[in-house]
Amino acid sequence: MFFSISQKQNDERFSLMHHIGNFKIYLDRGWNQTQIDGKTIFFKGYCDTNAMEDILAEFIADPTPKHTGNFCVLVISKDRVSISHDVDRSFPLKFYANDLLTNLPSLDGELGDQEHIWADCHVSYEVDGNLSKQYSDIHQGIHTDILTVEECKSEIRKVLEPKVAGLKQFDTPVRVFLSGGIDTTFVYSLLKNYFDDSKIELIPGEHFETTEFTARSYQNFKHNTLLWCYNQFHHWRSPTVLATGGLGSSVFLRGLGASSVVCAWHGIDLIEELEKVDHCYHKKYFLRDRCQKTIKEQYNNRARLLEKFPTYVDLCKELTNIVNNDHQHWHLENTLSWTPFKDIRILHAILGLSKQDLLKQIMTGFVDMELINEYSPGMHNIISENKNIDPFHNLLKYEPWTRSLEQQTNN
Repeated sequence: MFFSISQKQNDERFSLMHHIGNFKIYLDRGWNQTQIDGKTIFFKGYCDTNAMEDILAEFIADPTPKHTGNFCVLVISKDRVSISHDVDRSFPLKFYANDLLTNLPSLDGELGDQEHIWADCHVSYEVDGNLSKQYSDIHQGIHTDILTVEECKSEIRKVLEPKVAGLKQFDTPVRVFLSGGIDTTFVYSLLKNYFDDSKIELIPGEHFETTEFTARSYQNFKHNTLLWCYNQFHHWRSPTVLATGGLGSSVFLRGLGASSVVCAWHGIDLIEELEKVDHCYHKKYFLRDRCQKTIKEQYNNRARLLEKFPTYVDLCKELTNIVNNDHQHWHLENTLSWTPFKDIRILHAILGLSKQDLLKQIMTGFVDMELINEYSPGMHNIISENKNIDPFHNLLKYEPWTRSLEQQTNN
């Protein structure tokens, strides 16, 4: 779902270009094109609740994001390009001073000064070179009352289950790479709860097929820190749906940065709490030197945090802004990435937990674990015992995964 839009510039990283009106539209493969009311529309991705073709006309009258999913819609006339997307935009967006609007980072800064367009903003690019911006309120849904664990899980189920139902629109099996971590196991347990094995294809190892676009953009995908997640991405040239755990650690509050901030604001010494227990999922990871440095810095800075965010709602708004702009990966060529955890409502539900439950979630991921076992009982047994350490140890005991590994080896 990569694109560049310009009136004057050439973007040689793309192999496909459409010249429409005053604009050059550069795209990777996998976009669809149609005409509605005299306007050209390019679209890519999926909506959770509707076929994309059924909602396109809405974006001509009003480009405000209103659907969940993972998609981008470009509405193009002679003098204007409107860029819309789902309510939780999956990709970054930058406008470069020499007339280029793109979600592909620049190479070595040769595109000039840049303006970062935050994820709560959708834009139209005018023929006079100006950007028209409209902002959404991404803080709706932040809880002012404490949720019980059951209330929290209920809210998360309400978010996730329509997303799984929406997968019925795809005719091909959904591919899943089990990494041994919580997020991919959670995605897999969701799929197994709703579909039989004919709809799910396990991918036991790294798979990346090179195309002209990925070859042209090799430096971006392999070396650019803004595209770090593509070093872990799987890619097929033919149309494919890949289920991923993208943003899971962020929205479930298991990431290092947000966890450190929440604990510090609450006056919790996370390192001390971790050292009290013999074992928990995040202990060895959070006690690495690099992670301890981050945790200690936030804890030592807690007075300033409280000054900057005097109420818990203030803190939740800041975390919402950060996670909303934590772009990890978006569709690449003909590989569509199904990202059920890319939804800020999950973060709002987790942040609604009590201080004690938040600490337990940060240390153990217990909310995720309980939901995994509700959807697929016993599936927690394939998760590695420690985050990012010996990740395949328990997967080697899981027969469907070892069978897929054997099939791949034989092929």
